[in-house]
Amino acid sequence: MSSTPVDTLPGTAPAGRRRSSVGLPRERIKSLACVALVGVCLVWVYITWLVPTYSYMGFTLAPEIPPSFALACVLVVVCAVALPVELNTFSDYFLWMVFYFVFLPAMLMVPLQGLLPVGGVGLICALAASYLCMIGLGRRRARVRHLRVDGALFKMVFFGVYLALAIYTFVVYRGNLNVVTFANVYEQRALSADVAAVGSLVGYAIGFMAGGFNPFLMAVGLVERRRLWLLIGTLGQIFVYSTSGLKSVLLSIVLAPVFYLCVFKGTRITSARLGALVVASVLLPLCLLPVLNDTGEGLEFLVVSLIFMRTYGTAGTLTGVYADFFDNHPHTYFSHIGGVDGILPYPYGQSLGEEVGYYLTGGVLDANANFWATDGIGSAGNVGVVVVGLMIGGFLVLVNGILSEHNRRVAFVAFVPFIVAISNTSFFTSMLGGGGAVLLLLLYFWQSVPKAASRSR
Repeated sequence: MSSTPVDTLPGTAPAGRRRSSVGLPRERIKSLACVALVGVCLVWVYITWLVPTYSYMGFTLAPEIPPSFALACVLVVVCAVALPVELNTFSDYFLWMVFYFVFLPAMLMVPLQGLLPVGGVGLICALAASYLCMIGLGRRRARVRHLRVDGALFKMVFFGVYLALAIYTFVVYRGNLNVVTFANVYEQRALSADVAAVGSLVGYAIGFMAGGFNPFLMAVGLVERRRLWLLIGTLGQIFVYSTSGLKSVLLSIVLAPVFYLCVFKGTRITSARLGALVVASVLLPLCLLPVLNDTGEGLEFLVVSLIFMRTYGTAGTLTGVYADFFDNHPHTYFSHIGGVDGILPYPYGQSLGEEVGYYLTGGVLDANANFWATDGIGSAGNVGVVVVGLMIGGFLVLVNGILSEHNRRVAFVAFVPFIVAISNTSFFTSMLGGGGAVLLLLLYFWQSVPKAASRSR
């Protein structure tokens, strides 16, 4: 291996790849129109369907819409305007994904819940400040040296480690592998927890495959047309699902190709294309609402619930529920993160999700929530929300420097499962145990393989 310096300075893009958000008013208008349409749909669905159906899960409604809702709408528009129109860097893509799947639902639903004093204005402002910090830092990049990696060596090490992880997981779970329906995932998760207690390191193996190796294989397979790699990654995610019953793992098999074909394929990747896909994702279940039955069963109900309640709804409502919980419970000061708990005492007997779940329902429920709720509110309230924004902004600076823009499509597709994960759990857990750091290393070394070698089958 030999090292060569990156040919760009911090905060700049390579020649010919400059940001071009300025001077694209038509794309900007389309992008903002998508934001407005998604926002209106989410608010309407929240009031008319989510509140009556899932009030016991924190989908509550204030007696009257507070003034903080108008403030939230203004701040959403401000943040949307501050975002780039073209997705040239990792931070451009990451920020828009977080905008649609975490920031927008939280900003709109927290005031509607009526759980917090003054309509949650303090949390709304903290979320906006945190997100603007991420936007500001995301415009910069660290100076990182790139390596020249032998393609044959990369493949040998990659598949050797991947095979070792798969064999270890299979040995631990032998006899307990089940590809269950979504209706039976909780039984499989309970079984998975019992098995993992015996093989304590198997959780890392599963996380590294589900969040690192398999998404990398699927992304390279899609973007570089390596069908065998795509097949291996797809089967690998099915294998992981058979151990843990995590729906997000199975859904990544669908999400990765959909995002690639609808957003990342072609010469230009724009926020309007991403927004159009998000609009489609809310219009589809919206059309199914009139045909739902009252039993809460059937394929239609499953689709509507999975998209509106689990994907968008919990990202918003659990942010408010966590703020309500930590108004009168001790903060963790990041002791919920493995390693930090050895320095600072963790104040609870269960995970944050389980503690909040019991507070919410009075029963056994793992109410795992997005990084702003878990890492921010859980750690230090509204101040923690801003601190986490600065931390993730630093992460974006680093990743912008690590990943070259000519390899951005592979990175964008590969990181879809990671962004889905942080929409429902701790950023640090997703990075360390969920395969995010492993994925970043894989992409860094893969982009350093010479083109001729990387394209050889």
